[in-house]
Amino acid sequence: MMQFPQDQLDELLSIYSEAKQHEEGGTPYFLIPDVELPGGATPTVVDVLLRPVLTDGYDSRLFYSQQPTFSSRTCTETLNWNAINVHILTRNWFGFSWRTKPGLTLTQMVAMHLRALR
Repeated sequence: MMQFPQDQLDELLSIYSEAKQHEEGGTPYFLIPDVELPGGATPTVVDVLLRPVLTDGYDSRLFYSQQPTFSSRTCTETLNWNAINVHILTRNWFGFSWRTKPGLTLTQMVAMHLRALR
């Protein structure tokens, strides 16, 4: 399993205490249950799955256990939900196209993806 710096793992666990690292097909993932979504999201809480490595042109991706709708987003960019029912780790996931930059910590990756929902 791919190793990440211990300080990054500790930081992630300090915010998301139930986060667990998994691997599928040689790709690392972090399953983070019960994440509260911003932007007046429905549902308000979902599981998320972080893929923290460069794949398909994305430095990282955050997948959602359900595709939320929003009542009060202030971010002006439209979300392009281009990952619908993507099967990873025995579950189906949803994700939108969102680019982050390289070199972020695990926690920064999650925060950057969630920021798009505000």
